[in-house]
Amino acid sequence: MPNTYSQKRSDFESSLNAIQVLVLGPSHALHGIDPAFFSHKGYNLANASQTIYYDKELTLRYLDKLSALRLVIIPISYNSFYTQLPDSKESFRCWFYSKYWDIEAPGMTKLDLRRYSNIALYTPQTTVEFIGKGFKLNLTEGLSPNGYLRYDTADCLKNISFEAGAKRVELYRRMMKEEHYNENIDLLTQLVSTLRQRNIQVCFVTIPVFKTFAKYCEPKVFEANLAALRDICRQHGCGYKNYFNDARFTIRDFYDNDHLNFIGAARFSAILDSDIIRKVNFR
Repeated sequence: MPNTYSQKRSDFESSLNAIQVLVLGPSHALHGIDPAFFSHKGYNLANASQTIYYDKELTLRYLDKLSALRLVIIPISYNSFYTQLPDSKESFRCWFYSKYWDIEAPGMTKLDLRRYSNIALYTPQTTVEFIGKGFKLNLTEGLSPNGYLRYDTADCLKNISFEAGAKRVELYRRMMKEEHYNENIDLLTQLVSTLRQRNIQVCFVTIPVFKTFAKYCEPKVFEANLAALRDICRQHGCGYKNYFNDARFTIRDFYDNDHLNFIGAARFSAILDSDIIRKVNFR
């Protein structure tokens, strides 16, 4: 049963020497940036809850084979500098990176059953559901060959409210830890430094969210994020575009409080192409 990890690896590796623009990041980028709207060949390597650690490991592993790469777009979400996957609510995803990308996170034990069993990667309840359907499920529905995963517009409005937005921010807050701030800055600096040494351009972006989410975010987190990005951009000659509260995006562009649907993704991707990609020299 292909999943987003196995399928993305297959699609990514099949087009390595043609990719000119690489998109990294977590689910906000996975669902919010569609390289189909780029003026140059792009691939979206983002995935759900993907942290800076995995952005770095994935990019550097394939960098020597990315012969056409000229630009890397690195989305930085509200919680990016404060999260490491192994000690988050989404830690089960570490085993998918291990199994399907051969990337190990620090502290992963050799004796965990998930290392050896596909069934153990999922919960017992999910496995029973798979069995009941004869394993005839599409776990990659909506995933494009360019790595973008489409969020539809059906019933989006029921996902969006100030109550739900507050709960979402609180979920992030519980996963965010101060001790990860400097760790992630170091990881990001290593990645950016390596890319710039090869004359690959880097631009950070903050993806739009709806006001039902933005209202509950803490200003001090933004200030710390901006301070880190300013330092990295100054030291390594990178760019940064902040679309967090971009008024061009309305409720119709969102799947939920902090993720774009395919309409919003099309709009945002075209903006990125105009603001960033078309200004890069791809010769």
